[in-house]
Amino acid sequence: MNDILTLHDQARRLADMHGTSLDYELDRKAREHGHTSWQAMVEAQLSHLQVALGLKQRWLRPATENDGDVGGWPILPAYNPLLPEHLPPEGCDRDIYIHAVATLLVKTSNRSNLADRDEDYASRLAATFLRWEVADALLNDRVPTPIEGGSILPAVYDRIYARPASAWAGDYVPRVFREFASEWQTSDPEGAALLEELAAGGYGWSLSVLDNARHAFLRFRHPAIAKLVA
Repeated sequence: MNDILTLHDQARRLADMHGTSLDYELDRKAREHGHTSWQAMVEAQLSHLQVALGLKQRWLRPATENDGDVGGWPILPAYNPLLPEHLPPEGCDRDIYIHAVATLLVKTSNRSNLADRDEDYASRLAATFLRWEVADALLNDRVPTPIEGGSILPAVYDRIYARPASAWAGDYVPRVFREFASEWQTSDPEGAALLEELAAGGYGWSLSVLDNARHAFLRFRHPAIAKLVA
């Protein structure tokens, strides 16, 4: 992949390997991809990727021996990114920020080698569940959490698993997606439209994207990582 987050990681590794500066390697990567400088490349990115690039440095860090048992996860969160003190004001900036959080979670999940299209849909769906978690938490006067992808993602699986797997083929899983889309249509038309689009793609496609999104949150099942975002 040649997305800006991956290129930043590649540049950092090259700088460490060759003893060069990170800025030098970043500019070299940018020129390789047709930009005059790294800054020019950053400015050409989608808004959520620009935010993710900065957020990555503040929020995520490599696991070290001092962390003890973290289930083999190499990247750890430094804090709960959904706390009110970290969330931008309600509106476009908050949506972009949450999309950035979801993108970083998907990119550092144990399915980090997804094709670009699969990664994009998984990130957008994970962001949808995080937006719904924030909205539900604020409505019910509780602290929003990324654990389990919030309260709505498990509810989707509960509704799917209410019937045996033998019944999932055909229109059943897409129908569950449409039900949640209908429930959130008024408060989050963007998220509802995404679920409608996935439902239209059929049983296999919708379930695959849902599973990829779910994997972004699996790290929080480990007690030591859950404590970091408590």
